[in-house]
Amino acid sequence: MKKTMISCLAFLVSLAAGTAAFAEVRAGAVTISPFLGGYVFDGVQHVRTNMAGGLKLGYNLTPHWGVEGQFTYVPLRSTSRIVPSARGDQYGARADILYHFMPEGKLNPFLALGGGWSRIDYIMKNDDATLDYGGGLKYSLNKWLGLRADVRHIFSFHGSYWSNFEYTAGLVFQLGGYK
Repeated sequence: MKKTMISCLAFLVSLAAGTAAFAEVRAGAVTISPFLGGYVFDGVQHVRTNMAGGLKLGYNLTPHWGVEGQFTYVPLRSTSRIVPSARGDQYGARADILYHFMPEGKLNPFLALGGGWSRIDYIMKNDDATLDYGGGLKYSLNKWLGLRADVRHIFSFHGSYWSNFEYTAGLVFQLGGYK
């Protein structure tokens, strides 16, 4: 057990030893970002804030501009007094445009804007178009691995709209690209 912990610590230290010269956002790079976080539902939906998980796949068009697709899953639990035991699932797929402010650094704040689709299977099925905006931070540990945190305000349209929030953290793997 002790050897395993020392090995894991040594591995993490070696990942963090990357230099800033290799940390930039590279044009032409593909990014893969698994994430976990939380999803806050509009109060009128009568759904508890719950864990969210998923995967983001991106492509850096230039060092400043990128595009990204995202798949998210959220288990649903009721806050309603009428149907307190109701449970369900939410699946979402979105595409975002990202603008990186400091693509040459280890710490890189960015803005995101996009839209997509959401399916809620909870008491009844509901398919909605979505619009989202937000931002986040990427912190490069080395040339190909980094940490990432995001916040999004998501509008889900179904005649009227719901105003939801998503906050996530995870890893970002950057593959390929060029200077």
